Amino acid sequence: MADALLTCARKMRIIDVFSFEDPMAPCFKLDAPKKAVNLSLNSELLSLAKDLGLNISKLAEDAVAEAVKARLGERWLRDHEEAIGAYNERVEAQGVFSDGLRRF
Repeated sequence: MADALLTCARKMRIIDVFSFEDPMAPCFKLDAPKKAVNLSLNSELLSLAKDLGLNISKLAEDAVAEAVKARLGERWLRDHEEAIGAYNERVEAQGVFSDGLRRF
């Protein structure tokens, strides 16, 4: 599972910001087999969605993918909070190399 999370984080450019991978690429295999799950939804919402021709499975999968991406991002920030804080302190104290070059 840890390897899958690492791969997912890399694909989302959370870990390797200099990656040449597509930053919009999903963090899971698109061609992985589907698995049936039990899901409870508000009955009126489900009825409206079906009447509107919405693909409930696709909507659910997209929502889960976004939630996974958000949670991995939160985890990465939490795991790297100390390093980010140290970097921000250094920039606050010393600036960055391009401070004299920027025009904004």
